[in-house]
Amino acid sequence: MTMMATLMEEKWERNPKELALMAVFYIAAFVALKYERRDKPPAKLRSAKLIYNTFMSIFSFYVFYGVCRALVNNYINSKSEVNPFKCDDNLELFNGMEWYFKIFYFSKFVEYIDTFFLVMAGVANPGMKMTLHLYHHTITPTIVFTTWFYPCNGGWCGPLTNSLVHVIMYAYYGISVVFPNIKKYGNLVTYVQLTQFVGVILYHVFSIFPNCWDCNCDRRQLLFNFSQYLIFLFLFIFFLTSKNRSKKMNESITTKSGEKREVKQE
Repeated sequence: MTMMATLMEEKWERNPKELALMAVFYIAAFVALKYERRDKPPAKLRSAKLIYNTFMSIFSFYVFYGVCRALVNNYINSKSEVNPFKCDDNLELFNGMEWYFKIFYFSKFVEYIDTFFLVMAGVANPGMKMTLHLYHHTITPTIVFTTWFYPCNGGWCGPLTNSLVHVIMYAYYGISVVFPNIKKYGNLVTYVQLTQFVGVILYHVFSIFPNCWDCNCDRRQLLFNFSQYLIFLFLFIFFLTSKNRSKKMNESITTKSGEKREVKQE
């Protein structure tokens, strides 16, 4: 039985509806919690943040290691006459990744807790950062869902790179709970995320798209996921640029006034 057949047998029809319902629930819960927390002092929740971020970092490493190991083994044992990284006609590289795709998909709903912590900390303010955050958490379950059930050449690239980025990101968040001064290096995490998007986009442009018409590939998934990586890249660059510009303006004001101003880091 091929990988495609196995995945389609596992598919249940209510999932697309669940994606929409979970997206509505996520936005509604955010608005309700934001309203409920109005005029209330920030909640630190240090212990909960430390436990959550530690777990998510370890979990992400588990997914990254599992997908990476399966990918290497499948490539070594591939019987394809062409390079499967360019044209994986039988989707051989996906073998053994079903479990990791499944738990990675459900983890995207667990990551809603990220937003809960932002609201409780009183830093979920309107702006580019929150727009990017909400869009990211709303759309990523759909990306993983389409990767899981509508596989295409290179589809494993998203879970592989994203789980690696999350190892670093959640480790940073966890460490920052104990050592708050590390927050000044927060931009490095954003650069790591940008590197992921650029890497995945370049891989698709030079290896996947040129061969997708002749290979076993669901092109709807390919176009949807690729468009989302482009959107993420644009939003992250815009956010980083805006953040750096704001920082320079604050430093300029501080220099001109001759006074030290405390810039709140989120």
